[in-house]
Amino acid sequence: LELPNTDLTHVSSSTEALRVVVTRNGQLALEDLRLDNSTESLRRALSQYPDAQDRGIVLEADARVTHQSVVDVLSVFSALNITRIAIASRPGAEDER
Repeated sequence: LELPNTDLTHVSSSTEALRVVVTRNGQLALEDLRLDNSTESLRRALSQYPDAQDRGIVLEADARVTHQSVVDVLSVFSALNITRIAIASRPGAEDER
């Protein structure tokens, strides 16, 4: 998974937050559970966590995934009233850009 670069040197994250991954080919995962590429499967999986609103989400989307894929995943969070969302990135060197 290639995360996007950021200039931020420190981003705090909650160890309690649920981890959602979107791979380069659009494959979804929640924690260690691989899902199919549908946002409906993500919605069903997240509904198994009644505390998801309190825990929040760390979204790890590959830098090469389509913008639409990320928007679709964010829409699932919104539909489930999950508002605590952090988008993972990795520190990037200026010369990599």
